[in-house]
Order: sequence, then C-alpha cells, then structure tokens
Amino acid sequence: MNYTTATFSRALCSVVPAFAFLMAWILGLEKVNIRRLCGHAKVLGTIVTVGGAMLMTLVKGPMLNLQWTNENGHQESTSAANKQDVIKGALMMLAGFFCWSGFVILQEVTLKSYPAELSLTILICLMGTLESTILALAMEWNNLTTWSIHLDAKLLATVYAVSNSKFSCIFF
Repeated sequence: MNYTTATFSRALCSVVPAFAFLMAWILGLEKVNIRRLCGHAKVLGTIVTVGGAMLMTLVKGPMLNLQWTNENGHQESTSAANKQDVIKGALMMLAGFFCWSGFVILQEVTLKSYPAELSLTILICLMGTLESTILALAMEWNNLTTWSIHLDAKLLATVYAVSNSKFSCIFF
C-alpha cells in the first residue's frame, strides 16, 4: 500500500468483476454472443467499467486537508525512484486483483460440484483466518506491541475495510 495511492487501489477494486468476466471468457466458462443484445451489454459493461476506473485514476482532484490529520498523506511523484515505486505498486495491485478474480472464478467452479454455499463460505473464511493468523504470527513474533488494539483511526479504517469487502463480496 505504500507504493500506490488509495484512489488507484479503490478504482481497481471495482474492476474485479470485469477481470473475472474476461478471465471466464478466455477460459471458456462465459459465453458471449456478439449477435445478441445481452452480448453487447456484457462487452460494453466491461469496457465502461475498465475505462471508468482508469479515468478515475488519471483525474487529479483537489487535495483535502482535513483538520484531524497531522501529516500530508498526498503522494507526490516527482522523483524517478517514486515513479518506479508507483509502477511497482500498480503491478502489485493488478496481480492481487487478478488473483481475486481467479478466486471468484474458482468459487463458481467449486459451487457446481459442492452446492452447499454457506458451508463453503464458512470453510473459505476459516482457512483464510487460519492462514492469516499463521502468517501474522510468523511475521510479528518478536514485536508484541503490534498485537495491542488502540481505539484510533487505524482500527476504524480496518473495520470499515473489512465490512466493505464483505459487503462487496455479496454482489459477486
């Protein structure tokens, strides 16, 4: 997250359904009949989604200086090293959203042979929690201050991000 902007990551997050559609189309899981109206709608929707996300990342709006922030969170890209970091961050975000799209496709394929949706969701969440816990323990084993919870903006941002991602998964 230090290598890219929040605008770019949020815009690309909305492109996950378009990535999933394109991947499913390439893999032959999604049929597109260009001669029919619904085929036109699928292709046009994908183009509008990707185009809108790219337009959102290119448009620069005014910087908001909020009174509760004490430092400038605006990322300037003046140096060559910072430009490389932005490219590296964009590639990392693209790889992450590509994997997320693959996960959505794998869920669809899995649900054909395992139709119990709620138990599959529980298994996926349980495995994700287990894997995340093991990774977090391995990465922060010696730093006990990392595990303390403070009532601040970081906690609010984490709760919002988790609730927002769970809400958006309902629509996939």
